[in-house]
Amino acid sequence: MATWLDRFTGQRYSLDEEQHDAIRRTVGQAIAAELRPDRILHEQANAAAEWWQTDYYERVFPLRFGRQPQGAFTEGAQLGYASADGALALPNNAQWRTAFLDGLRLPPILPAETQPDVGNPYLLAADHHLATAALLNVCLRRAGVSDDVLHEARLGALLHELIDLPAVRDALQGLPLATALAQYLKGETADCPDALRPHQAMLDAIHRGQAPASLEGYPFCLVGLAAQRIKQYVFETPGLPEIRGASLILDKVVADAAREVANAIGQECILQQVASTLIFLAPEPADWEPRLKRRFYEATQVGFCAAAAAEVALQDYLQQYGACMTRLLKALDADRYRAELPTWECLPFETRCAYCRKRAATGFTRSPEGDLLPICPACDAKRDKGDADERRTAGEQLLRDAGIENWRELLTEPSKAFAGGLNEMVPDSDEAEQKKQSRLSTATGATSGKSPKTSTRWRSACSGRAARS
Repeated sequence: MATWLDRFTGQRYSLDEEQHDAIRRTVGQAIAAELRPDRILHEQANAAAEWWQTDYYERVFPLRFGRQPQGAFTEGAQLGYASADGALALPNNAQWRTAFLDGLRLPPILPAETQPDVGNPYLLAADHHLATAALLNVCLRRAGVSDDVLHEARLGALLHELIDLPAVRDALQGLPLATALAQYLKGETADCPDALRPHQAMLDAIHRGQAPASLEGYPFCLVGLAAQRIKQYVFETPGLPEIRGASLILDKVVADAAREVANAIGQECILQQVASTLIFLAPEPADWEPRLKRRFYEATQVGFCAAAAAEVALQDYLQQYGACMTRLLKALDADRYRAELPTWECLPFETRCAYCRKRAATGFTRSPEGDLLPICPACDAKRDKGDADERRTAGEQLLRDAGIENWRELLTEPSKAFAGGLNEMVPDSDEAEQKKQSRLSTATGATSGKSPKTSTRWRSACSGRAARS
């Protein structure tokens, strides 16, 4: 019998031994399939880490409901758990999800074998494997081990609780260090691999999540990039293409930075990649701060960001994680206050951008009505990223995620299925155009938390921009 505690809701989930073994086999086969022989060691470790970070969590969450067909659409439906001693037990005939919201199949809940609090087993296997591999990665890099040793150690840490499964053992054939480390961490052997024996105390501390007082050294860095004044950048202009494009640019710049981190250090070292913020572990500060800022400013041109690095010791990180993260957040705040904003000016004889109305125009763009309008590089980048093709791609992905199988049949006019501007969001009626725009703009301001004064400014801008959005 295995139990897992959802700390967010306080609900416990239980599964019997047969279910636990079935989930382990399913997870082991799926992650072993990522270790293709045509990939080098670094790519295999990144693929395993990405599977834990994305595929596994998509299969597990949400915990309590799935979806079922309802005509042309799908609707949410509660999953069939049974109550057992205050916990929710998985039914005997459970089938496990293989994708996000996979019908009415059950989430493959796999608690970690190593728990900080045995009485409250809240760690999932994904949490434990990713944390172990990330800390091992940066500590071994800082210690100066070779690349082959490093990447085999990453693989061993990412798969150690599944090493007894045939699929995982076969996938690690030809990688003796990865296999030996996985067996050591799982407890199948008491002998630490020879190549890692000088760092055995560090390995044990990372695996258990507890650092003895005698453990010294092994410093590494927490590095962060965070967009600032996001609303100012995204809602600089009221046109829907620019708003959509600005959001996509912020998403892309963080995704590209995360990809750079994964290629340079490792996928498992990415701790947070959401809300225009990236936080990751690095062996040393290096030049990450200027590299991240340069990438951000080149992409946004007029955005504002903060980047910082905070060095911490392994012992402090394991024992005082909150304090270490606070140190990084304070460093980000300090960088934000001393950062220099991108500068621009518009001389009296220069033509202003027709969209932001404050920066100098450097080119022309064609409006939906066919007019040529002056535009600045920042607004041009937003509109280019938020164009019809990008909107259509994102909209179609939402339909696929919703489980609508015949979504193509629902788009009677695919080229006009997703709104390209504020005018297209206003229903046809006999009202005057200014009154319709005011109603839409007021609602938009209210849902954004805008004050009445701000909503009035937004409404005025929309009325003047309606024809060009």
